[in-house]
Amino acid sequence: MIQQQSDLFSFTPILQSTSLDENQLPSYSTYTYDLYEKKFRRTSKFVNFDQLNYVPFYAASIKISNTNDFLITGGAVLLEDNQDQYQTTNFCMKISLNQDSVLISSFDSITQTQILPSMIYARHNHKIYELRENDKRVFIAVGGQYINSEEIGILNFCEKLVEGSNQWVEIAPLSKKRTGFSGFVQNNKIYVFCGVSGFNEKKHEIIPLTQIEVYDLTKDLWEQFKYKCPLGILIGLDSLCLPINDTKVLILGGSKEQSADQILILDQEKKAFIKHSQKLTIPKAKCFGKFARKVLTKKIIREDNQEIINEEQKDIIIILGGNTNELDLEIYQLLDENELQIKLLQKYDFNDVLDQDYEINGLPNKISWNFVFKSLPILTE
Repeated sequence: MIQQQSDLFSFTPILQSTSLDENQLPSYSTYTYDLYEKKFRRTSKFVNFDQLNYVPFYAASIKISNTNDFLITGGAVLLEDNQDQYQTTNFCMKISLNQDSVLISSFDSITQTQILPSMIYARHNHKIYELRENDKRVFIAVGGQYINSEEIGILNFCEKLVEGSNQWVEIAPLSKKRTGFSGFVQNNKIYVFCGVSGFNEKKHEIIPLTQIEVYDLTKDLWEQFKYKCPLGILIGLDSLCLPINDTKVLILGGSKEQSADQILILDQEKKAFIKHSQKLTIPKAKCFGKFARKVLTKKIIREDNQEIINEEQKDIIIILGGNTNELDLEIYQLLDENELQIKLLQKYDFNDVLDQDYEINGLPNKISWNFVFKSLPILTE
């Protein structure tokens, strides 16, 4: 008897309330890809807002380990009296994904208090990471930018929220202001790289960063990580970073002057970026995904008018994303953990998945989806 595949990849785009149909009960769609059966299914989920009926644009999100909950921090909201003007917020909320519903929680009606404290600094286009300290989760908000009625700026300030605490605490700042960056957690340390430190208004150019900084929670200190990077390698903004083991990280996609299809390896032992021999099948400006070990897969072999099903456990890399014109899901097998050799197993184009849920303000579907991918939380499991 064939085993049921338990390792699935699902994602739930979170929309602004202005994108939802006012004539119907609000609902989001969760898209689940069955790696075993090689197909998508869509589940409509009722949305329950306990206070705010929106999620800010360009907020940071992270799945809280070992739960069905996601922490959402900051973001930018449109002003009520000026729908052309954004303002950055320091508000935080929790989103819980249940089997048939999505609960967006920000306020406890019984105690009349916020469920999560607001950050010290309003920020958007930032990142949020989870570390561990004394068996407690610690959430670290890093960098980002802000906009208010008076100015636009980029932050180097960082802050932390310890699980169970009712306030954020300021921690050591980055040495450089940074937004639009990439990063990951490895061995309970945060690594951030790339990004933008400012804007040259005269030349209408961004000021890019090449420095890598590493945060050690035990020391409350950001340190520079010196590395080698061969000529011709440009690391994109908002790349997907997947730690494979204690010393190697795969870095996928991102955006430079345009969407990137490159795959890089960060080798901690060699302290170097290495260009991977393989590329993504389409460029991905911003992508989501995960690395999963021992995923059950099947291959159907047809012989003598019979179908034989071969099952095998594989280490899998899943990448979701695209660019202005294309969106897909790519699934790779990790063949070698030392050299990080990979093999494309499946590719799923989103033409068959796109639906009217994400037709925003009359925009065509693909443009709507790309807007959602770039500016609103995509909750992946």
